[in-house]
Amino acid sequence: GVAVRDREVRMRHADGSERHCLAAAERTRHLGRPVLLLTLLDVTERLQRDAQLQQLATFREALMSFVEQTLEEGFEGSFYQRLVEAAVRATPGAEAGSLLLRDDDDAFRFAAAVGYEGHNQPVGDGQSLQRAIAASLTVPIHLDGRRVATLTLDAFRDAHAFDEGARELANAFAAQAATLVKRRSLERGLERLAYHDALTGLPNRTLLRDRLGLAIARAVRTGQSGAALFLDIDNLKVTNDTLGHTVGDALLRSVAQRLRSSVRADDTVARIGGDEFTIILPEVRDADAAALVAEKLLAHLRAPFEVGGHELHVSVSIGVALFPDDAIDADVLIQHGDTAMYQAKGQGKDRFRFFTREMNRALLERAALEAQLRKALEREELTLHFQPRVSLLDGTITSVEALARWPHPERGWVPPSAFILVAEDAGMIPALGRQLLEAACRQARTWIDQGCGVIVAFNLSAKQLQERDVVAQVGRALAVTGLEGRWLELELTESAVMRNVEENVQKLSALRQLGVQVSIDDFGTGYSSLNYLKRLPASALKIDRSFVVDLDGDPASAPHDAGIVRAVVALAHTLGMVAIAEGIETPAQLAFLRALGCEQGQGYLFGRPVGVAEITPLLERGRIDLPDA
Repeated sequence: GVAVRDREVRMRHADGSERHCLAAAERTRHLGRPVLLLTLLDVTERLQRDAQLQQLATFREALMSFVEQTLEEGFEGSFYQRLVEAAVRATPGAEAGSLLLRDDDDAFRFAAAVGYEGHNQPVGDGQSLQRAIAASLTVPIHLDGRRVATLTLDAFRDAHAFDEGARELANAFAAQAATLVKRRSLERGLERLAYHDALTGLPNRTLLRDRLGLAIARAVRTGQSGAALFLDIDNLKVTNDTLGHTVGDALLRSVAQRLRSSVRADDTVARIGGDEFTIILPEVRDADAAALVAEKLLAHLRAPFEVGGHELHVSVSIGVALFPDDAIDADVLIQHGDTAMYQAKGQGKDRFRFFTREMNRALLERAALEAQLRKALEREELTLHFQPRVSLLDGTITSVEALARWPHPERGWVPPSAFILVAEDAGMIPALGRQLLEAACRQARTWIDQGCGVIVAFNLSAKQLQERDVVAQVGRALAVTGLEGRWLELELTESAVMRNVEENVQKLSALRQLGVQVSIDDFGTGYSSLNYLKRLPASALKIDRSFVVDLDGDPASAPHDAGIVRAVVALAHTLGMVAIAEGIETPAQLAFLRALGCEQGQGYLFGRPVGVAEITPLLERGRIDLPDA
């Protein structure tokens, strides 16, 4: 007798499907007779739409929460764990989930899982998990068309938990998650590029500096000691030039691997430059312990490397700086280590040296000298002194050698031996050479105008010879000063000429076409090939003073030097060149060389290098009185 309103009932349709209906029933009368009026409203589609809207709301909330948390907390830590948790919340019917990641070997490895607590206990024969899971849904995650991960969602109670709608939502979540995974991969890749060396995979200078700073801070805090070893591969350029950069790069990778295997896991091995490596030893007892590591590294690197079918031998120069004793600042410690490393390289390579305060003082002095030299070059303060070269037969002045001098305001006249190396390291040689060459040509032109013209010999450095436009530079100097080429002689060391011989032969031939004379300086100290020597368009061989200094007129007193001098003189004559001896200081040396037929010579016996004012009267006279033996 009570009316029913909006009662939910499930009905089976004629087509066999189940429908959701709202039912209403009440008693009434029809044509005077009592009847029961039953009304059914099919709301199946509406309920499905409501459920879908609710699922979409849940999906959106789970996805947005995951995205916002990731952007706020970053991609480290529990990123993959949070991804799986959000996927389970976003997918209807899912109760648990797991994620497998693809590694560099194309294998999928476990990354994260949620929701399996209480469902993975053994039931029998170790097969509990398969029995406990009622339904599974596997969703791939792709990046740029390649599967990078697999997301698996599981249900434990309903075998039909994942319908087509759930599958679509899971795939939509995977697509959105893929963008975050890609961003994480890009950030990690950029981070690796920013902090690691692309060739070897080792930490780079930036990461080294950070780790060194932390190691120094820890040493200061704990009262312990640490060491940083700075390694430079000796003569890697030779490998690159002879075998190519591909082999050179492979060698660097092999060196990196050997260094990494030679130290402890807690030690840092970094590549900070082309052929430079640094090792941080965060805990060493004392300098002796650091020395043992340095000796071990030298020994390990001496063993040959097999690279690209070549057996290569490597040596390194190592500088060692201790912290906190030598410095408590990472940048300063790096400078100290570099200083010690260059000291080791300068003392013969294949060795190690500890940083000392004396090295630091020398470095500061060198830096000050470089700054002063740069200013002197800009102001054209460098000048030339000249030393006569004479005929050993009658003392006639045949030429003068132009020698660079620097009138330092505090040190007085500074010889080239004190500043040329500084200029080379600072890259000033090209500008310095051009400036002094033009000055030498200008002075030669002045002497011609004064009626005492003489050939001026100018030392062309190895770096100048290597420049592509060296012939054009000489041509410009002659043109600017109005000097004929026959009044200029270029002196080149034997070792400089023997580098890139084929190219140098062409350059020297072009210089000879300008009328310029060429002489080979310091002959006998290099490794000339006679086959190349006969092709050089040179007019003179200069015998190095080291072979002359011990000659006193008696060949028996210095038989080896006497034999070398005799051979060089004979070689020069055979090749149609003039033999010139350097470093003649005694009448006995003069007599010995004259007896061998050596045509020309220079040295303190004839005159020291002097300025223009002192040398000009000598040139006007034209000769020097030779002493009797």
